[in-house]
Amino acid sequence: MSESLLLMLLRCQQIYTRLNQVNVCLGYTALLNSLSTISHQHTIPIQQWIAEGIQFKFVGDNVDKQQKARDLRSDHSGHMYHMYSILAVQSRIPTSHLLYTGYTGSLLDMSANDFLPSLQDMNTFKDTLSILVARLLTKYIHSLSFLSSVVPEHILHKYSNAMTKSSTVAVIDVLMKNEAESKDMLDIMETMHGYLGEGYATEKRVLSGGDQLTCERQRASQRHVMCGNTSREKLQILEPVVEDWHAMVSFLAVAWKRLYSKSTRDHGTLGFFRSLLNRQAVTDDPKKDVNACADLLQTVVTGHLLASACTILKIKRLTQSPVHLASSLSKLHTASVTEKKSFIIELAQQVVKECTINDAAITFQLESDNKDHIYSYARVLCHFGSILMIFRDAWAEGDGDQILQCWKVFMVHFFDSSSRSKYAFEAIRLLLQKEILSPKLSEDLVWNRFINSHGGPGKNIPCDLHNEHVNKIIKDLIQNMGPNLSEGAIQRAARSVSVIKAICSQFDSQSHVPRFSSKHSTRSNDQDIALVVDCVLHNSLLQDHKDSRQHISFPSFSDNPFKRISRPDILTWIEQKQRMAILESGL
Repeated sequence: MSESLLLMLLRCQQIYTRLNQVNVCLGYTALLNSLSTISHQHTIPIQQWIAEGIQFKFVGDNVDKQQKARDLRSDHSGHMYHMYSILAVQSRIPTSHLLYTGYTGSLLDMSANDFLPSLQDMNTFKDTLSILVARLLTKYIHSLSFLSSVVPEHILHKYSNAMTKSSTVAVIDVLMKNEAESKDMLDIMETMHGYLGEGYATEKRVLSGGDQLTCERQRASQRHVMCGNTSREKLQILEPVVEDWHAMVSFLAVAWKRLYSKSTRDHGTLGFFRSLLNRQAVTDDPKKDVNACADLLQTVVTGHLLASACTILKIKRLTQSPVHLASSLSKLHTASVTEKKSFIIELAQQVVKECTINDAAITFQLESDNKDHIYSYARVLCHFGSILMIFRDAWAEGDGDQILQCWKVFMVHFFDSSSRSKYAFEAIRLLLQKEILSPKLSEDLVWNRFINSHGGPGKNIPCDLHNEHVNKIIKDLIQNMGPNLSEGAIQRAARSVSVIKAICSQFDSQSHVPRFSSKHSTRSNDQDIALVVDCVLHNSLLQDHKDSRQHISFPSFSDNPFKRISRPDILTWIEQKQRMAILESGL
């Protein structure tokens, strides 16, 4: 059986036919029958978790696959398969001591100011960013490399140990439904309720994660049946909750709208660095290649931060040593760990102070009259890049509290961008859910947002990003089916993924096969960072010249990214959304 399932990945029927003749594996037809039996057991993990009282959540996303026709005809042009994949993710945090009931708080308990980033939030960001910058300083500035051992490799939080454990994830189902269709979304919700079984306590809600559109459509389905008699009939056992990876994509889109231009003549802009660093995969739409755009922004901002450190240290290249600090650095080699850490963190804090925006901007009280618009552009660029760095580090460490602080900043940027108003409202809902859900569900909402496939510190990813990886596996299975592709074949293969994975793992373990690593190797970008540092220093991008410098593509660029927002306007908008959330929830 194990050999047959392993060969299935090759998708070659001739191999089965030949090897079956010598009794090495099952025949192809027998294997398909075995898969049909396995696929009918796809809900067993959920049933076991419910019986054992284990907390879990659903994560879902649409999967679209175009089947191209070999012979195009007027009545035959291929077929588009619309599917919806569903994962179940077991919680890794201890919540047995917390209450597990429905809504316990009031949506009005929070004031509008609670949704906005506070000065305390910004101080937390600076502390986190200082550690991230300290890592960069000791990695790229040669004269500071001996201090790398005193810089924290991981930023700890209350569930750090739990987040190092590998996650238990089950691919529950792939439904042949299109979530964009109201009827199909209603069927999806009813099917997910069916997984819980008739005996599931209706007061126990289950989180259902997805992107903004998925959450919006799930709530629309709940409104459609809001006249039902029970929570099950109203589909209210599921609690839609937005996930993080798609939010990062939307945040990148906001940054690109503010900072990106195809012009390469303005030294210091993202468009210029795209050309300088030969990042041809980057376009004006981050959705086309999220990784390429995020990598460019992080590389450019890393170069800015290091260039600021070079200015403070009075060096012109990363390989140089600061002459005026030669004696101090020499003494640091034999200094205590506390002294070494104090030195590098204080230097990192100076860099953060030089590169980040004024705290008054986040409270909408900054009235900037800065005339050096090139300097303003560089500061705002560092702001977007720093938030991205903090967000990605927080999800790697599984730090739910830091993630929700980042969502506050996202919300303000989404509010400022006319095309992201729905994501801004989703941020309001997320912050509300944290306060009003039961203690157990609220804790799960904050901390069960990540998946760690193999275990280890700093190796978490958002649940919806893991779902994207699963969707790719599903698409690859569909691609390998060739002429055997059908809706039944798709469901049979997808429902068997978790069982096949478990069988293959057991086979590898018993046969002492080394674990296959799916980690991608990453080419060093040290040279690119050095080019950015040289450009920043040569063009004095992070020095305020007090004159009317400006980029041709970005004239009159303000150093306040929230210049267009007035505090009364955003507070009024938040209060309106609170009232809408009350109406939607039925409380």
